[in-house]
Amino acid sequence: MPILRPIMGRFEKQCETSDQHLDPTLQTRYYKKNSSELFLLLEQLLRRKQNLRIISSSREHGEIAAELNGAKKCFAVITVTGLMPLETAVDITISTEQSSPLGIYPTLKKELLSLYDAINNEFEFIGAGRYGNK
Repeated sequence: MPILRPIMGRFEKQCETSDQHLDPTLQTRYYKKNSSELFLLLEQLLRRKQNLRIISSSREHGEIAAELNGAKKCFAVITVTGLMPLETAVDITISTEQSSPLGIYPTLKKELLSLYDAINNEFEFIGAGRYGNK
């Protein structure tokens, strides 16, 4: 059933990034900044976004939970993980309870990538997928 996978994937209600993601645009992104500084600046960046409301923020766990009110109402968890003194990974998971007749996954992916675009504009991007995609 590999033929049906892309079609059925459109109806998934969650989109997330990871190092080994098959879609190169959804691989973990790495930035040249220490994790605590990136976390604080990322939190400030997200507070400035019009369509986003931070629900909770945990520096100890490196996670920011937010509600997005874009094309569809969704929930995002942004995870900041320090790897080395000047290397920090950022992963995003975004989900929704809503649906669409044509599938909600493309909308979720678009929201996720717009968050990455905002982060890329503020911080020095090193690479994605542990540098396999620069």
